[in-house]
Amino acid sequence: METNQFPKKYNGRVIKSRHFGKLLFLDILCGDKIVQGILTKDSLKDRFPTKKQIQKGDIVGIGGVKSDSEERELSVEVKEINILSKNNTKDLIESTADNLKSRSELTYNLRSFLRGEDYVEVDLPVIQEGDTPSKSRSFSTSHVTIGEDLTLRKSMDIFLRRIALRGLDKIYSIGPNFRNEYISKDKIPEFNMLSLISNYAGVEDLIDLSKRLISFVISQSDKEEILCSKEIKTIDYNEFVSPFSNTEHPYTEAKANMKKPVIIYGLPSHSNSIAKQKNANTLDEFKLIIRGYTVVHGYSDLNDAKILKEKLSKQKGFVNSGELESLLNEMEMGCPPSSSMGLSLDRLSMLICGTKNIRDAMAFPFSRIEKHNG
Repeated sequence: METNQFPKKYNGRVIKSRHFGKLLFLDILCGDKIVQGILTKDSLKDRFPTKKQIQKGDIVGIGGVKSDSEERELSVEVKEINILSKNNTKDLIESTADNLKSRSELTYNLRSFLRGEDYVEVDLPVIQEGDTPSKSRSFSTSHVTIGEDLTLRKSMDIFLRRIALRGLDKIYSIGPNFRNEYISKDKIPEFNMLSLISNYAGVEDLIDLSKRLISFVISQSDKEEILCSKEIKTIDYNEFVSPFSNTEHPYTEAKANMKKPVIIYGLPSHSNSIAKQKNANTLDEFKLIIRGYTVVHGYSDLNDAKILKEKLSKQKGFVNSGELESLLNEMEMGCPPSSSMGLSLDRLSMLICGTKNIRDAMAFPFSRIEKHNG
């Protein structure tokens, strides 16, 4: 062991502590590295901390002699220690940090792949006039000056289609959508999506794109075991649900029991109001499912303004918003064939991070607000 006699100081969060009588080892997360602090009763005297005085999650500052060894990349023989802040939460700090790093790398890799496919990233409004056509409820507000009723967007589809009509053939956006609906282990009111549209592309093109995109980002995360195999199979919807046709919810049961990633194609006509019909009973639409979660959803865009408005108007609670009316007007001037796709950033993060709840893959997940008296 080589010892550097110059004093060193490190600040960070304790992620592990081990007491052995008059000896204490602390693993401290300092930025992107872990420093092991070696504390002894002989060296610190009455400043030697007890088990109750220092615990996992506390923020500490240490100073001492740096030691390099084969067992530990960086360890310090501690001569002084200060407890800078006590941890009052039960969150697993190290795990949270690792998950957020993985999520950041995922977003970077998604952008890198799409840039290589000549897609252009665009920024889209979050607050909009009126409502987005959808079966789910929206979050609403009003503007303090103009007094207009506004909502938070539930999807990016309309905005992307309006831009695509203006001459950008391959575009995408990454950001949050908001739906006032129930909460589960893979659904929350504020969720993050990658949404894209491609003019002159069919569903088959987006199925191919989604397979290559998913394979790429998972390979970059060194989590190839998520895919189970190199090839993601595509099967018909009826074939997918057939083994569970005698159950109350065949589609839900089929998803829950599908262990390998799969793309299902040709969904029932009632599932999507803005997708083009494949035939009388099915839509030109697909979903990519991994371990029971719908990670990607794509479809061929319905590009007939009259039929689109007619289908949307049959939806319960339909409101013809300003954005939708603008899209319909622009479509009537000429609309190229196109296909759209959405990828759930939160669900894909869950799979890559190995978490069982969508909240664990987010920095600030939605949670019940505690009410305090007084």
